Amino acid sequence: MKKIVIMALTVIIALSATAQDIPVTGVSGAKLRDIAGTTTLVTIVLKERSAEDPNLQIREIGPNYLSLVNPESGEVQVYLFKDIAEVKVQGSKIEAKAYVRNANVGLSPAHTQLMSRAEEELRKIFNESDANQVLKMEAAMLLTSRNDKNAQQYLKELSMQKDNAITAIEAYIKLYVAGETDINTGFIEASFASGDRRTRAQMAIVSGLYNIKSAAPSLNRMANERATDTSVPAVIALARINDTDSVSVLLDFLTGLNEDKAKAAAKALTIFGGDEIISKLHEKLDQEKGLSRWRIIEILFKLDDPKGIELMKNEAMKIPTLSYNAAILLSKKGDIAAMELLRQRLAERYDIQIEVIRLRARAAAALIVGGDRAMVSELQSLLREDFPDFDPLTRNAYVTQIAKIVGDACLRADVRAFIDILQPSMASGNYGVKLQAAKAILALGDKDLRDRIIIYQESE
Repeated sequence: MKKIVIMALTVIIALSATAQDIPVTGVSGAKLRDIAGTTTLVTIVLKERSAEDPNLQIREIGPNYLSLVNPESGEVQVYLFKDIAEVKVQGSKIEAKAYVRNANVGLSPAHTQLMSRAEEELRKIFNESDANQVLKMEAAMLLTSRNDKNAQQYLKELSMQKDNAITAIEAYIKLYVAGETDINTGFIEASFASGDRRTRAQMAIVSGLYNIKSAAPSLNRMANERATDTSVPAVIALARINDTDSVSVLLDFLTGLNEDKAKAAAKALTIFGGDEIISKLHEKLDQEKGLSRWRIIEILFKLDDPKGIELMKNEAMKIPTLSYNAAILLSKKGDIAAMELLRQRLAERYDIQIEVIRLRARAAAALIVGGDRAMVSELQSLLREDFPDFDPLTRNAYVTQIAKIVGDACLRADVRAFIDILQPSMASGNYGVKLQAAKAILALGDKDLRDRIIIYQESE
């Protein structure tokens, strides 16, 4: 038996040596193992007639073969080591391996410990923020998601307030994100009858979150109102309750002149999804141009439609005003051209403005998901921005907003390793910064919480 084992090991070692002996050119010192599993494009040079097979990615190093895939067509190629003369790295750069998404990796003991610490910090914020109801409710929401009964009771008492509809509605939103499912339907009807636009707008959001199908008539009326502060949340809520009768109206909004309604319709149609929506969008493609055409391409891309993916790469990426957003979407899928564009943009000097920082955070997160782990430093540098020249009030507001931007970028990326990026913010003396870090950490460790946070964010 021992002889058999020894012989087997000898064969494996010999085969491994064969793989290591294949020359890798284009990057000094590179080995096949450095490239396998990354988005790096290579050219396989064959010994016979020096034939070349370009634009491939190494998927697997077998015992005596290389398995490769063409990222454009999805076609898989297999070459034996003995037939390969050389592997050329295209672009003179090896792309990093993409992070494993949360669905495929468990929580490490260190991450579990950080989640427990996040709970402790949130409990401290909850107990010490009586003078700041917004902060206290946010902390209560996250604690309720962790089965904290005191926090849950606090939110439920707020949701039953009869003299402050806005606070009650906000409490219901927090309870939804925390995982609660019950709601007073009589309260919904009374809120839709309110003369206060903010109350009606917030109730539209709640109706979508809690899937209140009986709200469809009220939501359809609101969707057609001229004021976007009420029509926009109603449009998205109609998709949340799957009111298919509203689809034709949403398609009109998508290509209409009102930009806010068009953006809301794009979100709603993405939520609906399905073959029928895709088919209707295909029909509209050739009729539209400019932003209307971009929105259609974006929806199709998000629905994984081949035409949308093709147009995102070959059309949107070539239009200067659209290329940045297109590159963010494509980079998450490891598109090399898109990732290079984002790297170039992030290397440029920038103004300290919240919208600019939001774009940088989104771009860095997209690059990391696509495989460029070096961009972790970009998110970390944003979190370290200190604004020493600002007055204390403005400074605190800025660092809190940036903490939220980076935290949201991390939880949307759905990469559990991002928990480590957020750990230093847990030590901040700014409760707003601490809360945003705790929220992202808990969401990265709890898929259901993460999904509910994103659903709420996209309902506004």
